[in-house]
Amino acid sequence: MSSSSHTRVDPTTVAFWSVDESHVRRGDPPGGTRLAAEIARSRLSVWRGLLVVALLTAVSACGGAAAPHAGVARTGYAQRAAAQLETEVLPKRGAPDEVWGRVLDLPMPTPDFDLTAADRSSYDFARDAEALVTLVYFGYTSCPDVCPTHMAAIGRALDQLTPVQRGHVDVLFVSVDPTVDTPERLRSYLDNFAPDITGLTGTPEQVNRALQSIGLPPTAIDADVDEPPRHPSSVLGYTADGSAHVAWSFGTTPDIYLHDLRLLIDNGWSEPT
Repeated sequence: MSSSSHTRVDPTTVAFWSVDESHVRRGDPPGGTRLAAEIARSRLSVWRGLLVVALLTAVSACGGAAAPHAGVARTGYAQRAAAQLETEVLPKRGAPDEVWGRVLDLPMPTPDFDLTAADRSSYDFARDAEALVTLVYFGYTSCPDVCPTHMAAIGRALDQLTPVQRGHVDVLFVSVDPTVDTPERLRSYLDNFAPDITGLTGTPEQVNRALQSIGLPPTAIDADVDEPPRHPSSVLGYTADGSAHVAWSFGTTPDIYLHDLRLLIDNGWSEPT
C-alpha cells in the first residue's frame, strides 16, 4: 500500500491527496484506467479502519445564517456546511437502522450546475437529479488512488442492489480536469466500475461554479496547468429533499455504501434521534 502524504495548504485552496501524486502526469492514468480500477479493488480489503488525515483545509465562514439554496456562489451557509469536511471522519458500522457514513450536522446545499454528460446531453442538477439518492463526487480520470477507490467501492455496492433499488440511485462523477476529461474519456473510465455512473464535464468555469455553489473552493483547472488538480476526497449523498445529509470519506468499503444506499432508498432521510 502506498504511503500517506497529507498536506495543509493555503486556505484558498484544498489539499486532497491521500497518497503522493507528484509522479502523476496529468491526463495519463498510471498503468491505464482498468489497472487503476483493479488496484483500487485489491486495496479495499486492507483499507478498512484506515485513518485518513483531514483532506480539506479551512474555508472561513462569513455572513449570516443563510438558508441552503442553489444559485448563490459560496454563501455563508454553504461555506459553513463545507467546513464540516475539514476533519475527515471514517464511516463505521453501527446499528442496522442507522446510516454508517458521516451524518452532516449542516446539510450540504443543492449544487448549481448545468454540465455535459458522456452522451453529450445537458445535465442540470436541479432538473435531472430525480433519484431517491444521488451520489456526487468531484474527481478526475488520471487520479491514481482516491477516485478509483471510491468508484470501485460504489460499483461493487451498486452490483449488489436489486434492479428496482438500483433504479433509485444516481451516481455523478464531475471532472475537475474538464479540458482533459472529455465525455468520451469519462465514459471509458467509468465503465471500469459501473456502466450507469454518469460522468459530467464542462468548462473549468462551469465546474468551479458547481464547487462554489456548495461552499467548496474552485479547484477545476484549465489546459495550461501541468500539475494534477486538487479535488474533494468525500462522496456526498443527496436525498429527495435536495440536500446532502451524508458524506463518505476515502476508505469507505462497499458494504458500508451498500448498507447506506439500501437504508436511504427504503426509508428516505430522517434526522437521527
